[in-house]
Amino acid sequence: MTSVFGVAVIGLFLACTDKTYITNPPPDTPAIDRTPPEVWFVRPAGGSTITDTVRIAVAFFDSSGVDSIRLLKDGAPIRIIPAEAGIQRGTLSHLWETESDSDGVHLWQAVAWDRAGNRGLSETLLLRVKNHPDEPAPDVRPPVVIWVEPAAGDTLAGDAGLRFQIMDDRGLTSAEVLLNGGRYAGLALAGAFADTGLVWRTAEYSDGVWMMQVKAFDEAGNLGWSEVLLVRVKNQPDPPPPDDRTPPRISWIAPAPGSIVRDTTVLEFAVEDESPIDNIKIFVDGVVDAILAGQADNSYILERNTWRWGNGRRLIEIWACDSAKNAGRSEPIGLTVDNHKVIWVPDDFGTITAAINASVDGDTVRVRAGVYEEGLNLHTAVVLESMSGPLETSITARGFNDAIRIDLNWQSDFLIIRGFTLGSDGSTCVQNFRGQYLMVNCVVRPLNDDVEGVVQNYGMGIISNCVIELANRGVIAGYARGDLRNSIIQNCVLFGFHHFAAFENWFTRGFNLYWANGQDIRNDDPVDSELFSNPDMSEDYELRRGSPAIDAGDPSLRDLDGSRSDMGVHGGPWAYH
Repeated sequence: MTSVFGVAVIGLFLACTDKTYITNPPPDTPAIDRTPPEVWFVRPAGGSTITDTVRIAVAFFDSSGVDSIRLLKDGAPIRIIPAEAGIQRGTLSHLWETESDSDGVHLWQAVAWDRAGNRGLSETLLLRVKNHPDEPAPDVRPPVVIWVEPAAGDTLAGDAGLRFQIMDDRGLTSAEVLLNGGRYAGLALAGAFADTGLVWRTAEYSDGVWMMQVKAFDEAGNLGWSEVLLVRVKNQPDPPPPDDRTPPRISWIAPAPGSIVRDTTVLEFAVEDESPIDNIKIFVDGVVDAILAGQADNSYILERNTWRWGNGRRLIEIWACDSAKNAGRSEPIGLTVDNHKVIWVPDDFGTITAAINASVDGDTVRVRAGVYEEGLNLHTAVVLESMSGPLETSITARGFNDAIRIDLNWQSDFLIIRGFTLGSDGSTCVQNFRGQYLMVNCVVRPLNDDVEGVVQNYGMGIISNCVIELANRGVIAGYARGDLRNSIIQNCVLFGFHHFAAFENWFTRGFNLYWANGQDIRNDDPVDSELFSNPDMSEDYELRRGSPAIDAGDPSLRDLDGSRSDMGVHGGPWAYH
C-alpha cells in the first residue's frame, strides 16, 4: 500500500470467529458498553531478532464486537482494517518485509476499536531487525529504554511495581533506577534485551510528586535513558483543610544576578512557608526546566547543565507551591551562558549544513539574512538562530524530504531553533525524529499544501510564538512530549493540530489561535485559553490594531516591552522587535 509514510507490501489475513446474530432486540435498553477491546501480539516474541519477511500475528476480543484494528510501527499507522459487524474474536497477520526498513530496534503497537467506540491498546512490541552483518565500526548507539509500568501521572502507594524494557544492538551490562535524580537501585544485565523491573517501597518515601528515570549501559559503555516519568506517591491521608493563605517565600543564594555561567552550574535558594512545600518548578526564559518535590529542609541545591539553555542571556525564575495550594515565585535573575563558540553563516561556512557538520554540542550557529536552499539534518545540540528574523531569513528545502530533521540523543541534548521561515516541497517542513528542541519565532510555510508542517514523532518539542500555515496538517503530535504555545495555525488543508498516537496525549497546548483550517483540532479537546478567530495580520505577520491575538499569549511570558505576550512570530521574550 502507498501512504505518506512510504511504500510497503502487506499481506493481511483476518480469521474471525464467534459471530453472534440477534434476531429480536431485547425489550429493555441495553447497558452502555464502556469496556475496551482486548488486543495483543501473538508472535513474534518481544525482544526477538528478525530478518527477511516476518509474519506479525495479533489477536483481539470484545464481547460487543470489534469494529476495526490499527497497526502502528515506530509511531506511524500501517493500516486500519474494518471488521464485519458482530465479530467478537479474531486474529490478524501482517507480513513485514524487514529489508525495506533499517537495521535496529523498531516499536510495534496494535489498537482495537469496538462498536461502541471504546479503544483498546496492546503493549509495545520491541523487535530488532538485523539483515546486514555487523560493521567493524565501534558501537556508538545507546540502549533503548521504555517504561511499561507505571504510567505517567499514576498515583502509587505501598509496594509499587516498576517495570521497563531495555534493548541494545549488541549487549547490555547494567541499569540503574533513579528517583528525583538519585540512585535507587542497580541491576546487572546480560544479552541484547531485558524485560525487567523491581519493587519500590513507597511507604519509605515522602508523599508528593516524584521523577523516575532508568539509565542503561551496553558493552561499549554507551548510555541510554528512558523518558522522565512523573508519578505521585500518596500513603498518608489528606490533612484537614488548612488555614494557610500565605504563598511560599523564595530567596536566591547563588549564583549572583548577572553572573556568567558555563558547563554545570549550581542553583542554590531557600523556600520558607507555614505549610509543607509540595513542588518546585525552575523556569528558564519562561519554559519549565526542572520540577522538584518538596523537602523538609528549606534549603535547595540543584545542579543544572547550561548546555541545554544555549548561549546568551537567560532569565531564571523559581515557583513553589505548598500543600495548601498557595503558589509563590522568586525574583527573576539574569544569567549569561557562555559555552563554546559562535559559527557564522556565510562568513565561516557557505551553507548552514556545513556549519552544523562543524559544530559540537553547545555551539551557536548564527545565520545572516538570505534564502538558503538546503535541507538540514540537525544532529548536534546547537542554538540555530537567524540574525535578522524570519522575514529576512529562510530555509527552503527543494528536492529534500524535510527542511529540518532533528535526530539527537533524546535524553540529554537540547536544540534551539529561532527566527526562520521554513519551507519544503517534500514530506515535512520540521520533523522531530528523536530529540528535544525549542522552536521560537519561526514561520512554517510549506511550498505545497500536501506537505506537513511540524511532525512530533519521539522525544520532546516545545513550539512557541510561531505561525504555521498553508500545510496539509499544521502540527502532528505522535509519541512525543511537548508543548504548543502562543502560536497561530491557519489555512491548513486537513487539520491545524492532529494527535494521532494510540495512547494518552502527552503534548500540551495553550494560548494558541486557529483560523480557516479544514478542522482546527483532531483527536483532542480544545483548551480554554485557545482562540478560534481571524488573527487579522498583515503580510509581514504584524498584528493589526484590534487583533484578538494582541496581549492574548501566555501571561507568564512577556513581550520585549514588558507587556503580556502577543501570539505569533513578533511576540514573546525571543522576538526580533
